[in-house]
Amino acid sequence: MADFTVPVDALHWVTAIGPIIILLVLLVWGRWGAAEAGSVTWFLVAIVAVALYKVPMDTLALETVKGVWSAIFSILIVVWPAILIYEVTNEADAFEPFRKGIERVTPNRLLQVMAFGWGFAGFLQGITGFGVPVAITAPLLVGIGVRPLYAVIICLIGHAWNNTFGTLSVAWLALREVTALPQADAMVTALWAGAFIWLFNIVAGLTICWLYGKGKGIKEGLPAVIIISLMQGGGTLV
Repeated sequence: MADFTVPVDALHWVTAIGPIIILLVLLVWGRWGAAEAGSVTWFLVAIVAVALYKVPMDTLALETVKGVWSAIFSILIVVWPAILIYEVTNEADAFEPFRKGIERVTPNRLLQVMAFGWGFAGFLQGITGFGVPVAITAPLLVGIGVRPLYAVIICLIGHAWNNTFGTLSVAWLALREVTALPQADAMVTALWAGAFIWLFNIVAGLTICWLYGKGKGIKEGLPAVIIISLMQGGGTLV
């Protein structure tokens, strides 16, 4: 394959991000199914890749197979068991006993939401990743009375701050391997990153409080946010 340098111009920026926007438009506004929208988007990506980016057909085929493999063994393998757990729990009417058990531990509903949607979700992201925090904690929040849409939003916000350390810090390992940073530079980078992660951790906690009760929720949950962020964000920095 001949060397080919992709120009950094408006055309290539638009063609790179365009398929993602088209996929979202088809899913959200067009109400298309995921299979139909994904197929159309893949077809457009294939045309752009071959015509504009000069991608060989064998490379296109290989990357397509890798994408299907990742979708099945990195995403669906998490989503399907999560759906199964939710359906089994729902059919067994286990959410109500679960909710009552949590209320006996802490009757404060905001603390319950923060414990699952922020604390537990962040913990799961650190040791697993791959969407596991959302798949597991969203049904738990539904079980204590949170509406499904808000349960998903809270879990997404509550675990996102810890993405850098997700799956046992794979992102950090990749950074060290790709950049080959000296030890001193790596320590400085980790220090700055840890500080920003701590900031995002606090923002995540306050956002969850705001979703729960706007300004009143932030006022009520602020002490817990400070304590939890010291453990999560401060622990990350250390």
